[in-house]
Amino acid sequence: MARNRKYNGKRKRANARSGRQRLNVRAKSKRGTRARRAGAAARVAKVAAAVALVVLLVVGVRRAIDHLLFESPKFKLSVIDYETDGHLPRARVLDAAGVERGGNILRIDLDAARERILEGLPQVRGVEIVPDLPDRIAFRVEERHPVAWLGDPERPREPQKRRGGWLLDGDGVVVECERLEPRFVALPVVYAADYADAKAGRAIDSKAVRAAIELVGEIDGAFASSPVELDSLRVENRYSLIGYLNTGAEITFGLKEIGRQVDDLQVLLAEATRRGRALATANLLVKKNTPVRFASPGAGRPAPRAQPVARPAPASDADPGPPGGRPKVRRSVPRSATPRRGGGDPVVRSILGVD
Repeated sequence: MARNRKYNGKRKRANARSGRQRLNVRAKSKRGTRARRAGAAARVAKVAAAVALVVLLVVGVRRAIDHLLFESPKFKLSVIDYETDGHLPRARVLDAAGVERGGNILRIDLDAARERILEGLPQVRGVEIVPDLPDRIAFRVEERHPVAWLGDPERPREPQKRRGGWLLDGDGVVVECERLEPRFVALPVVYAADYADAKAGRAIDSKAVRAAIELVGEIDGAFASSPVELDSLRVENRYSLIGYLNTGAEITFGLKEIGRQVDDLQVLLAEATRRGRALATANLLVKKNTPVRFASPGAGRPAPRAQPVARPAPASDADPGPPGGRPKVRRSVPRSATPRRGGGDPVVRSILGVD
């Protein structure tokens, strides 16, 4: 009994000490938690204060910049210079760009203004916008210069040269004719199936049309001092074009070697003049033994043909025929032909196949 009472007493004292320790631990734990929370709150407050300070500084700096630059009358746009290599009015370009006098020059987005001009005005090929601080800006416009009309092959008898019609520049880009100017009336017409899909500002993706544009340029250069002009071109197939001259001649061209074909055309026209005849038809796809027909000038403009006339068997002048009949036709060239293109007789004979 005495032993048990002694054991129980020790146990009670041990339990008492353990309880006091647990109370101390719990008290210390609560104080530590409060301290940690207070420290975290202090750190958050410091970070927030730093962020607020930075924001205030940024806002202040921007406000100062706005006041010094973007709101300053010193940078108020007052002079707009305008240059163009064509006839596009200044007001249309500035309206498309969204630029006007009185605004702040530093607020103009040059790239965006340039894109608006190119998208809104298909007749503009390129534009340069150059600011000249503090209050001046310059627009330099490069326009698309038409070289031909794009004609509808399904309606060849309808007027193609008209207001609202399609024009082609040297890159094959379609431009709407807003005003029928005299300089446009003289341009040739290119009849192509691409007419159905034409849209202002887009290039015609066709080898035949590109070849036709090149041919127009070559003929303009070759006959610049001559009354000979190209009236129209028709895309015949994947490899040839049919051209009609103002002389009434019908010429078949290939899509390649355009320069060589125009040179051959010059030779044939010169030979026709030497003979006192008119060139009626020729197929310039052929380098040698070119199928060609000369007609009497008194016969008037020859009727258009789809294919050139074949050469006759005898290499001599055809009989003129009875009066009032078919025009006199020559299909060969004598050896005494006038020298041309530095090659003399061999050049003419080579083209026409005369030995």
